[in-house]
Amino acid sequence: MWKINGGHGKTYASFKVYWSLAEGGYGTLDKSSGDVKVTKGNSQYSLAGTVYGVYKDGSLVTKLETDASGHGSTADKLPNGTYTVKEISAPTGYELSDEAFTITVKGADASVNATDQPITVKLTIVKQDSETLEATPQGRASLDGATHEATCTYNGTTKTVEGTTEGPQIVFDGIPLGKITVKETSAPEGYPPTPRPMCSR
Repeated sequence: MWKINGGHGKTYASFKVYWSLAEGGYGTLDKSSGDVKVTKGNSQYSLAGTVYGVYKDGSLVTKLETDASGHGSTADKLPNGTYTVKEISAPTGYELSDEAFTITVKGADASVNATDQPITVKLTIVKQDSETLEATPQGRASLDGATHEATCTYNGTTKTVEGTTEGPQIVFDGIPLGKITVKETSAPEGYPPTPRPMCSR
């Protein structure tokens, strides 16, 4: 601020305002499940506790951690510049992602949207002849064509998938984490039904 003599004994005040880019911003991240059909309502999966590193020129600057909603933020503002954000540790029930994100801070917060793929179970069942304990049928019998149900139980909810043996084997893929029960619903030719279901964790 300075004064200007306007004559006639009058003095005018004048202001000069400098506009500049605000310094820095927070790095924020929002994480979601890569397959909601697997994870929705299942306490075996959690978005809380994901740890991301924030790097500049290959050096770790700070970390951020997600809450139960999948949101995380750096504790302090980052100086203006370009950064790389990469996952260091995955949350419960999810696979570690190797995806790297680039953010640029220009006087405001910079955000990232990220997803992690849920861990699922691949369950393989190989049927055996109860006498020989071999995956080969005796005589005219067959291990092919038996039908099974795989049921996953979590939080009082159940999901069931059906499958049929091809040869002696059946594979259930993409089953959510939880208690898994498999039972035979129809036996193959030449064999009696399996007496009790099989359980796995």
